Amino acid sequence: MPRIIVISVITALAVFLPAANAQPLERKEIDKILEESLRSVINQGARIYNSGNEDGCLRVYQGALTVAVPLLDHRAELKKSVTAKMKRAETLATPEAKAFALREALDEIRAEIRKDLAPGDAKPKTLWDRLGGEPAVRAVLTEAIKIARNDPKVNFSRGGKFKATPEINARTVQLLVELLSSASGGPLKYTGRDMKTVHKGMGITNAEFDALGAVVVKVMKDMKVPDKEINETVAIVNSLRKDIVEEKTLWERLGGEEAVKKVVHDVVDAVGKDPKVNVTRDGKFPLNDEKVARLEKLLVEFISSATGGPFKYSGKEMKVAHAGMNIKDAEFDALAGHISATLKKYNVAQKEIDEFMTIIGTTKKDIVGK
Repeated sequence: MPRIIVISVITALAVFLPAANAQPLERKEIDKILEESLRSVINQGARIYNSGNEDGCLRVYQGALTVAVPLLDHRAELKKSVTAKMKRAETLATPEAKAFALREALDEIRAEIRKDLAPGDAKPKTLWDRLGGEPAVRAVLTEAIKIARNDPKVNFSRGGKFKATPEINARTVQLLVELLSSASGGPLKYTGRDMKTVHKGMGITNAEFDALGAVVVKVMKDMKVPDKEINETVAIVNSLRKDIVEEKTLWERLGGEEAVKKVVHDVVDAVGKDPKVNVTRDGKFPLNDEKVARLEKLLVEFISSATGGPFKYSGKEMKVAHAGMNIKDAEFDALAGHISATLKKYNVAQKEIDEFMTIIGTTKKDIVGK
């Protein structure tokens, strides 16, 4: 018998052999210890498996079952079922497949024992356990990531910026398994960076986040996960939204510096020729090239400051800058009309136009009639 099995058997036997002069354990006590011990075995096997040692995980499960089966003599049907699973595992081709088959046997023993424990004796099953533990969670997430990578609504590659390789896919799934384990009472600790750091700069939208969530839910339903567990998992996923979603600022959605400068230049040019705006206040404030350049610079800064851009406004506050100009409502509205028309000319989406015009509207009280 391989060394790792011997170690597992000796360790497990030590749990059940009473100390010298100790009273023999009651059958219920043995069952309880067995259930708790097999949980530890499963966790240890999972850690070994995650280290890349599939054969080592298999040996740990084999050793534990070698010890556990004789202790099921009072559960004939369970013993028969577990034995059958062990025999089936021997026919499988790979250590990974064999380990998964033996994991099912271990889970079956624990489930049957928990049924018979008196209320209060058994610990409530964690979401992790109710999801089926690592094999089931890994299967769900592997399939979900596979689908999500090809779903344009998710935009997993961020427009092709993040290319997928088998190594990256495996690492992504592993980190997600760890993350869900940490959040659902599982044995695996999350070893990645925090969500906000990982997703910073990706510009993930609420719609994209929801699309990924929809993929996960569909896969869970396809794999017959109960609604209760799906809802609890969705709640965990949604708790991460605030650290993952990074909606683009209005500045970015307007096109950033280059696009805003073009809009500002065209607006200044248009209003300078429009008597309805009367930008020079009947010639009191004549514009030359230098003043136009200064005006455009300040307008770009103002828009940046108001829409989440990188530039700070360096000019006077609106009320001070327009003091004594006696600007009328109609003149302000004419200016706003030029801004809206120019944004449309550059094919800015109506949503962004509406947001921007709302910002412009907030300045009216400090500009008109001053």
